[in-house]
Amino acid sequence: MSLQFTIPRRWSMASTLLSTSSSNSTASSSNTGLPSERYELCQTDAEIFALQETYGLIPVTATPTRAAVHPSWPGSVLSICVALYAFFVALNESRTTARAGSATIVIPLVIIVRWIIGFAIIEEQKATGGWISATEASVTANFAGWAREAGFEGLYAFLVLVWSFQVAATSALWIQRWIGTVGSIAYLVTDTNGCTPANGIEYLQQGARSRAFRIIQTTEAVFTAYALSYVSVSILGDGGKGEPGRHKIMRAILAAILMFIYVPVLVYEVLIAVKGTPVVISGNCMLVELDPRFGFYDSEIDTWWKLLISLGGW
Repeated sequence: MSLQFTIPRRWSMASTLLSTSSSNSTASSSNTGLPSERYELCQTDAEIFALQETYGLIPVTATPTRAAVHPSWPGSVLSICVALYAFFVALNESRTTARAGSATIVIPLVIIVRWIIGFAIIEEQKATGGWISATEASVTANFAGWAREAGFEGLYAFLVLVWSFQVAATSALWIQRWIGTVGSIAYLVTDTNGCTPANGIEYLQQGARSRAFRIIQTTEAVFTAYALSYVSVSILGDGGKGEPGRHKIMRAILAAILMFIYVPVLVYEVLIAVKGTPVVISGNCMLVELDPRFGFYDSEIDTWWKLLISLGGW
């Protein structure tokens, strides 16, 4: 695995006051006043090496798991595209059309299938299980409304069933992430190479931004999987069966509202991509994470997994 590290600006002044040494005694004094568990950002291998020398750190040997591929900017761009697709599908419905075109549902069905497969794989892998969209239920609910008004009763019933499953599955995932049974090992440490972590290897293994994305996905679930999708499903009770376009403005608005969560997350992910590679430090141990610049698509993680989880966005 290629591990990479930056001397963070916030510690740069402290670094100039410390002598460079890799001995344990110097490492101990160099870390005085700094958190024993933290991560720093590095742009180049030279900065990683300088960080290692400054604090006398010992690189651990670790293998990235699928949980290391956390949500990134390419997936959010795709999420925005899917939301825009739902927006334009709603606006383009015509009340004069007896039945809407069946081709409209192809993209949502592909996204649904890949989401269910991804969920099953994550549940099977548990601790090393990766990340998957927490907003999918909202899009499914939106198209359930489209199917009812377009006159596809069987498809409508299927989508409502899928929506119910996605809401329950999304809830299960973020709860399991918070209690540590899913996605807790982003980097599997196989050898500490003689270093001593501050409080065990858990901090090194979890991924520098795992907590941030747990918070983000919990927020996404509340905002979209619960609130927006509930509104989408509730308006189905207001007639509209076999009446294309009856609630198209409402469904277009609900699809557009997804941008309130997608755009801020995209901005955060872009900042992650440009600020550098996280170097996780625990005691005198260091672990260089995957470079997030290209959304992990250039990493050694299984290509099929990266494609599976990104189809349709995060």
